[in-house]
Amino acid sequence: MIAIYAAIILLSTKAVTSFEGGDLLRVFSPEIDELVQESFDHIETYEYAAFNYTISCNKTFHLLNSGRNTSFDQSGNVSVALNIGDTSVVDFKEVSTRYDVDCDNERFEVIEFEAGHLGITDLNMEITSMDESISEEVKIQLRIKRKVTLFDVISIYVLAPLILLNKCAFGAKIDTKTLFHIFTKPVALCLCLTLQFVMMPFFAYIYGILFRLSEPMALALFVGAACPGGGGGYIFSYLVGGDVTLAISASLLSTLVAMGAMPATIWFYTYIRQVPNEIVIPYVKMVLMLLVIAVPISTGMYINKKWPKFAANFVKIIRPLSLFLIVCGFAFLAVTSRYIIHGPGVGWVLAVILPMSGFLGSILIGRMFGLSWPFSKAISLETGMKNTLLGIAVIELTYPQPEADLSSVLVIMVTLGHSSLSMLWYLCYSIKEKFCVRREGDHGFVKLRNMDSDDDDDSVQFLLETQ
Repeated sequence: MIAIYAAIILLSTKAVTSFEGGDLLRVFSPEIDELVQESFDHIETYEYAAFNYTISCNKTFHLLNSGRNTSFDQSGNVSVALNIGDTSVVDFKEVSTRYDVDCDNERFEVIEFEAGHLGITDLNMEITSMDESISEEVKIQLRIKRKVTLFDVISIYVLAPLILLNKCAFGAKIDTKTLFHIFTKPVALCLCLTLQFVMMPFFAYIYGILFRLSEPMALALFVGAACPGGGGGYIFSYLVGGDVTLAISASLLSTLVAMGAMPATIWFYTYIRQVPNEIVIPYVKMVLMLLVIAVPISTGMYINKKWPKFAANFVKIIRPLSLFLIVCGFAFLAVTSRYIIHGPGVGWVLAVILPMSGFLGSILIGRMFGLSWPFSKAISLETGMKNTLLGIAVIELTYPQPEADLSSVLVIMVTLGHSSLSMLWYLCYSIKEKFCVRREGDHGFVKLRNMDSDDDDDSVQFLLETQ
């Protein structure tokens, strides 16, 4: 079993690169990447990296290890004026942006630049002879890619075993009677899948039109909304008194259904919007995600059946470990995706209203279908909290870098939004549990059973009047 978990961790993470000390180091591979990738029309480097650009007067064009040469045939001196479109993406390290180059003696000028945050901008050069008889304009695209650091790699390999352990504990929490009821009378399960793959993509489509998003941003928002439910759904279902068994079942089944539902909804979107359908669905990642959910959950169920006394103590780690992983998730997002602060302002609005629409709409529809509050909470969280990692994977397979990261900014914002709203829900629920739902003579209410306790039976929480 340990070998299976190790294989899952290794397969679900990939070799990434880290920029340390001026060199690009591939942490888990002997391959060596160049610091600056160049061509005749663009320069490609990493966030916050310093690089040089060399201008010389001769008839040859060649690349240097630390920059590139732009050459032109001209006698005498020439004046070169430089301008950058977005200085937050790339800026000059020097104050001067105009240089005089001596062509007769084949002199050159080295201009130092410093990359900023993720983005794409242009370096505009206006080359003019001293008598202004000859003038030439050169435009070079500067492409700043996201830098994956050693911190990212270490965080993934440290947190992955804890996530698997938490899933195993959730498996020990599953109530087999509730599981049997869910699959023999699958109204709640079918409703959850419908809301995930119909209602949420519909909301994303409408909001893309209302907020007049650019086509890449609108498509990214739609792809994120068309993803299956994520692991955060059943974690917060447990924390706010939702039905854990239904949430886990929906998470596993929705990932399986997504193999057909995601391409179908995306095709329908591109057909309506009349845009090219170049989306690539990461089926291998979907299978890995199924394994990441199914193997530890089934292990936990086996532990509960084989050693019930141990399972009763094992499930007690769920709450503290889940809260620890949530805090780590926020910290990881803040460090690795800090470039989202430069994203569109409308993204922060959508980060709130899209998951909020999913939460409220799902609860309303669930209650209209006569589902209990625990079932409605589980469906709401599984619908509103998407597996946005899968959505980001879709975008990364579809677009080159840094276009993929720029398009997925909106998806990351929504991830931060639905996680923050779920955390707020949990805090409000905790306050209510502590101060409002207790025996009070003045109000005449008594709490009989709390669903989110560590009891073996996930019963429905309810209140009775004592008088």
